[in-house]
Amino acid sequence: MRTRTADHDSPTIRINHRARSCTEAQPWLGTTAGVIALVTVVVARMLQRDPFLDAGPGVWALLFVGLVLVQAGGVMASEWSRRWVLPARTVPVLLGLVFLSPFTLILVTLSAVATSTFVLRPDRPMRNITEASCSALAAGLAISVFRAAAVPGEAFTPTTWAALVLAGTVLAVLDIASEALVRASAVEGGRVRPDGPLTPSAHDLLVWGLGLVLGVSAMMAGRVHDIGALVGVAGTLGLLALSLHHALDRRREIDDNHVKVLQDTLIHGVTDNTVATLAARTLRQPLDALVVGVLEPEGGHHVASCLDDPGPIDPEPLRAIVESMVGGVQHVTIGAAALGTIAEDLELPARMHLLLAQAPWPGGTTGVLYAIRDADSGCPFGPSERSLLRLATKETGQSLASARRLARLERHAMFDELTGLPNRVHIEESIACAVATSADRHSTPAVLLVDLNGFKEVNDTLGHQMGDDVLAQVGRRLAALGGRVDEVGRLGGDEFAILLSAPTSAEVTAAAADLAAEVADAIARPITHGDLVLDLSVSIGMARFPEHGDGPEELIRAADVAMYAAKGRGIPYLVYEGKLDRHRTRRLGLATDLRAALAEDALAVRFQPKVRFSTGELIGAEALIRWSHPTLGFIPAGEIILIAEHAGLLRELTDFVLDRSAAHCATMQAEGFDFTVAVNLTERDIADVELPARIQAALDGHALPPGSISVEVTETALLTQEVEALGVLPRVADMGVQLAIDDFGTGFSSLSHLRKFPVNEIKVDMSFVDRMVIRPNDAVIVRSIVDLGHSLGMRVVAEGVETNEAWAMLEEFGTDVAQGNHVMKAIDATSFVSWAIFWDQYREARGRAAGPPARPADRDEVLAVQLKSLTTADAPEAEVSDG
Repeated sequence: MRTRTADHDSPTIRINHRARSCTEAQPWLGTTAGVIALVTVVVARMLQRDPFLDAGPGVWALLFVGLVLVQAGGVMASEWSRRWVLPARTVPVLLGLVFLSPFTLILVTLSAVATSTFVLRPDRPMRNITEASCSALAAGLAISVFRAAAVPGEAFTPTTWAALVLAGTVLAVLDIASEALVRASAVEGGRVRPDGPLTPSAHDLLVWGLGLVLGVSAMMAGRVHDIGALVGVAGTLGLLALSLHHALDRRREIDDNHVKVLQDTLIHGVTDNTVATLAARTLRQPLDALVVGVLEPEGGHHVASCLDDPGPIDPEPLRAIVESMVGGVQHVTIGAAALGTIAEDLELPARMHLLLAQAPWPGGTTGVLYAIRDADSGCPFGPSERSLLRLATKETGQSLASARRLARLERHAMFDELTGLPNRVHIEESIACAVATSADRHSTPAVLLVDLNGFKEVNDTLGHQMGDDVLAQVGRRLAALGGRVDEVGRLGGDEFAILLSAPTSAEVTAAAADLAAEVADAIARPITHGDLVLDLSVSIGMARFPEHGDGPEELIRAADVAMYAAKGRGIPYLVYEGKLDRHRTRRLGLATDLRAALAEDALAVRFQPKVRFSTGELIGAEALIRWSHPTLGFIPAGEIILIAEHAGLLRELTDFVLDRSAAHCATMQAEGFDFTVAVNLTERDIADVELPARIQAALDGHALPPGSISVEVTETALLTQEVEALGVLPRVADMGVQLAIDDFGTGFSSLSHLRKFPVNEIKVDMSFVDRMVIRPNDAVIVRSIVDLGHSLGMRVVAEGVETNEAWAMLEEFGTDVAQGNHVMKAIDATSFVSWAIFWDQYREARGRAAGPPARPADRDEVLAVQLKSLTTADAPEAEVSDG
């Protein structure tokens, strides 16, 4: 006989494979009780005593049926409630004492109890024989007590009633004694789970008391009228229903407790997805099973058994049995051979009781829970086990669904869906953990922040789907570093973070430098998307604990500052330094100052002239924003735009420039000049559906025709999908406002794309114009742009015309308009009017269309000195071309 202990995570329970699952009497007890019962029947027959009161024929049959029902109800109630229940046979036995002869009553009791118990419990013959025999003996003793105390033939006397009560009490006491005798002499090994307390419950006492009252009442009613039999039948059925109802309530309470225990257990299992294993372990004891298993729809098989370690289990034999069964809960007795390797691995007996419960689980699948008992030494599974397994199957399915749903949510909460890398939350937790354990691990953590250069242009030009594909490929390349670093993740957008550590600061700094070079090389490899090949670069910043920060936020922020500084310097990698933060602090302070400057009208707009190459005629100017900070001095225009964009002031800044440009244009037109002012717009401006109305408001404010203002937009800003989809620029063109492409030749566009917009003018970037005098390739590019622009019917403007040589070459190329310091730098509106008058006079005086010579004549020098006195406020930027 082999004994094993339960799984180590569940309460320790010792199980003997041959132990009875249901209490069975010793053979000698059943034999002895049976012999005594037969002797009692023989003695009662020999005495040949008549009934206490006369009754009609067939009463014995009615009492036999009543005893069968109440005994069966007691057995069922005991099974359902999982505790011993006092049989509710008081009414039929008391009626038998009065209306049947002793022999008939003993014989009816013996046969009725034996019939009901053998039908319901065929697997416990000795217990059934003992119980039936004890019931016959109890009936004989009750007859003796009743006959000794009652007055023969008297039904309506207190003595008869007292005798009946005394006989009913004897029956109850003997029932308790016989059950105690059966338990005391049970087969060696006992039960895994006891039957329950032997002491009668309050419900048992209530049923017994009601039975005495109903028995006496039925006897008295039977003497008066035949309806007395109905009183006895109704009373018996009522007591039976009461017992079964109480047993069902008790069973529901037990099942609810087991399900609650299961729920409490599974709540702790959902986080690590061990629901099925915990369910099997929790259910094995209340199901009184050798094995409890869970078959998941997706192929998982989890087992809890009496063995220390069930080992690998092949669920296929059990699956075949499950698939052949129909219904929610099934109980079968099956041979071990049918279960194949499962029975062999778990050392199951040759025959077993198999209980299966199937239930629909989320996702349209079906889950199965099963329990196994030894069929040769244990009773079949009862209704309570079937009910519990049915509830447990549904509960386990719901918990498994919750576990998987929680796992998905945790995955989404901690990992980036696009790249599969840890997200910002996960990265910050990893950094916090590395910082907290750095002392114990004797390590120095560092954070590298990786940013893709030019990714915005990829997104804007090629679309977000292409951008997502690029990020996914970059993520895979960075994930390949996982074995040599602590963590790699995506912070958001095109920013990635790498956490690494080394024993000392010097070592982690050296490792970070090597890693940065490796990352730069990995990202520099061409990225393919269909037939398209992209070359990307990265900017990387590094911050180190504890010098640069003592937590995730500080370290990431410091690495971010270093990364932007590296991007600004055009280098791939930079370690954080404190002085780098001054730029960020400066920008945050300037945002507040810019808001105040706009409110106080402290900003200025300068205008740089545009003249025709062919005639030298002044045709317009470009408006340029200027800001002289009270303490920081001159703030570059590019920085002003960035500050306004980050501070949400871009719309106000653009409206300010539009208004000043319209005012200057009105002044110039009043002086007799055919004049247009060009205003630079950002990507956000041309994506604003209210832009036409804003331009019209500036024109109307100064009574100008629509053509008085033109707009300039860079290539990359013009070609974003959002700008194209919104269709703002065509509406601006419909107003009569001309559109120029600024910095042409430096973006990613093609002229075929530009044809989607009403472009009137392209401006050759100053980087080409400045170098074309000394670099022939740049001269070829400029000439090609001029020719291409003319072939498309566009005017071509050259920015950054700084020298007489550049003027001559551009004039030779056929360029339409010049803009740059060789003509005039950007000046304020008042100085611009004086300069325009001078320029017009100078042009007429020389009588030629060419631009200003390298050395003007004496009379021209006088005019130039007068002009210089008007523009001294712009001296600090005199050497800077605004074109």
